[in-house]
Amino acid sequence: MFYLSGQYTNAAGNKTRIMVPITDDVMFKTQQDSITVAAGVATDFTGVVQIYLDKLLTDISSTNLDNATLTNGNIVISSTSNTALYYLIRRNLFMDHGCRHEKGMRHGH
Repeated sequence: MFYLSGQYTNAAGNKTRIMVPITDDVMFKTQQDSITVAAGVATDFTGVVQIYLDKLLTDISSTNLDNATLTNGNIVISSTSNTALYYLIRRNLFMDHGCRHEKGMRHGH
């Protein structure tokens, strides 16, 4: 699951809450070269995936958001509401995004 929420401000300065729940499974593939893992030593690996909002909203214009159907005064973009926008965001979510890896040593069990 992926969930994005925030506030959309249109050209007139009006603010509307926006929510984007992606309920499909989301998997990010990352790759890191030259990792050494020693036997018997617990090691943590952390991957941070950077998702840029402008990339996530590729092909979605302010006009699209201005014309979105409101649910209780909010813009909800989901598989059942504003579905055309949902599938654009979902498509963009599965595009390549930047990733940073960190390796840390963990002591204990």
